[in-house]
Amino acid sequence: MTKLILHWLGWSLGWNDSSPATSSGFGSEQLVPSRERTSGEALIRILSTVLFLAVIGSSITDWLNPLVAPDHYWLAIPAALWALQTFFRPSLPMDGNAISTGLWCFAPYLPFFFIDPTTTPLFSLLWQMGGFACLLAFGLIRDLRREIGTDLAGK
Repeated sequence: MTKLILHWLGWSLGWNDSSPATSSGFGSEQLVPSRERTSGEALIRILSTVLFLAVIGSSITDWLNPLVAPDHYWLAIPAALWALQTFFRPSLPMDGNAISTGLWCFAPYLPFFFIDPTTTPLFSLLWQMGGFACLLAFGLIRDLRREIGTDLAGK
């Protein structure tokens, strides 16, 4: 069980285990080459993981409860950082790394659903989900326009 938890935490922070190479396109090989995760994305993932563990800790002890109270918006900080990165760094493509980092920003909300769903900060979560959808569309449209522009410039 401990090995599974450590493997999951390592995966959430971006460490990949070495798996045998395959020729099928699945496993360690990827059909589309991916870029390395930036330090900003790694920081956002680490912050989301720390907040995830803080929410779990608040269910075990009372001294973390002020941090994750529903009227505080600490859990939305990783999403705000991801939004700033997406909006102000147009050089970063909206690829698998960017999207998975944006989705990992929802990790601090997961323990609420497992521990006590009635304490979930829904207002913050709904705004974050709407913002994620808008920024995902923005990033994809930005990348499509960039690709179309380079295709037209190349002709």
